[in-house]
Amino acid sequence: MTTATFSNGHTDTYKGKRDVKAAWALINKNTNEVIASGHSISASAAESTAKSSKFKPYSDMKWSREHGGYSKQELAEMDKANREFTLNHKVEVVAL
Repeated sequence: MTTATFSNGHTDTYKGKRDVKAAWALINKNTNEVIASGHSISASAAESTAKSSKFKPYSDMKWSREHGGYSKQELAEMDKANREFTLNHKVEVVAL
């Protein structure tokens, strides 16, 4: 087991078998709450995972633009919510 401790005191323990080298957390800047956390095989992979769109409110926007289903106004509102999410959260990577 490998445990990472982040700046806000949150701990995340990896119980798997991979040789993880970094832990990541997506943290709300205002509340210091951890939205998601995990472990990766490298610091760059950790940062990439934490920044991925799957944690944003509207993670399916790219698919929606390519396949339709939302009006331009709805897409603009979704894009705004995603930008605000990015501004209000920070990524923290801890080397193990």
